[in-house]
Amino acid sequence: MVEAFEIYVGGTLTEDAKFNEKLKGKIEADDLGDVLVNFLQRVQEEKLPGETFQQYYLRVGRDSLQETLDKTLNEKQQQKV
Repeated sequence: MVEAFEIYVGGTLTEDAKFNEKLKGKIEADDLGDVLVNFLQRVQEEKLPGETFQQYYLRVGRDSLQETLDKTLNEKQQQKV
C-alpha cells in the first residue's frame, strides 16, 4: 500500500459557504512537496494583485486547476520511468 493524498479546492466558510471540490489524481506521499510547490507557483503567477485564492478559483475554475495537477502528475510519472 502506498500512502497518497488528494487535493481539494474551492470551499469557503463565508455566508456563501460551499464544500471543497476534489481534483482527480492521487499524489504519492514522496511527491507531495513537489506537486504542491508546482501547483502553488502557478497560482502565484496567475493570481491578480489583492485576489484571494477563493476569488482566483472562481475566476479560473476547477477544470483549469485540474489541468495543472494533471500536467504536474504526468511530469512526476515520466521522471520515475
